[in-house]
Amino acid sequence: MTVKTFSIITICYNDLVGLKRTFNSVKKQNFKNFEWVVVDGASTDGTNLFLQEIDMKGLSWTSEPDKGIYNAMNKGISYSTGEYIVFMNAGDVFYDELVLQKVYIETLNNSCDVFYGDAIYKKPGSPGKIKVALSHNRCWYGMFACHQSIYYKNPKKFGINYREDYKVSGDYAFTCDYIKLGLQFKKIKAPLSIFYMDGISSNNEDVGARENKRVQKEILEVNYFVPLVVSFSYKFSYFLRKYLPSFYYLVRRVI
Repeated sequence: MTVKTFSIITICYNDLVGLKRTFNSVKKQNFKNFEWVVVDGASTDGTNLFLQEIDMKGLSWTSEPDKGIYNAMNKGISYSTGEYIVFMNAGDVFYDELVLQKVYIETLNNSCDVFYGDAIYKKPGSPGKIKVALSHNRCWYGMFACHQSIYYKNPKKFGINYREDYKVSGDYAFTCDYIKLGLQFKKIKAPLSIFYMDGISSNNEDVGARENKRVQKEILEVNYFVPLVVSFSYKFSYFLRKYLPSFYYLVRRVI
């Protein structure tokens, strides 16, 4: 069996509208050497019937109860066969039809383990803003790029999984496990995904801040002062986003 270059992993639960949006984005990709792995948590909104009707090469799916978002992501990893994986969950989409092709070219020209790029952050009904990915060397501060814009060499090669005891920051912990192993990262200077800001991390900032601090202490093993500085920075950023959004987007390099 020929190994696919990419495994696009989509987890969903009772979000048929979002899943259809992701499906339309996946099928439009010009680069076709991928598999689409859908992990559904036993939805009751017709997701199962929709998946049965899809006639697309490379699609595999399962629909069964799970133990939460990161348990579902680990299932997706276990089913994946691609050299690189990317999580494009129900509702999320690629920036355009050339994204996989762009990332593939980067994998040919650079022997790196993780590739990442910018993202478009959107709220329902808004045109969205470009959120520029920061350097992975700033991982001590927090998630430096949108999860949907990160392409990981298949974690089964390194024995990495999502830590299922996290509620919000499992993607940050997952990424930092790659960093802790000393794996190579490469930034692609282009938007790679469109992220809709109505998900779990967008609605649980307090929990995310606490869990980020845990990642910094337990995985990155930063010194005592870093979590204090980061905690203050999170609170200041929240204040700016709420009361001075234009200034926040400027300093955060969001165009």
